[in-house]
Amino acid sequence: MHVLDALRQRRAVRAYNNEPVPAEERERLPGSAITSGERCGHPFAGGGKE
Repeated sequence: MHVLDALRQRRAVRAYNNEPVPAEERERLPGSAITSGERCGHPFAGGGKE
């Protein structure tokens, strides 16, 4: 059980780290979440005006 907890914790730490997005992730996404959010103005993407 503690092994699964360790893996889950490590995954959460990596997800919330401020590391640059890997190349393969960047290809899948239209851009970083901040820039694309500011461009489209989506309320949940960081650039919403509503």
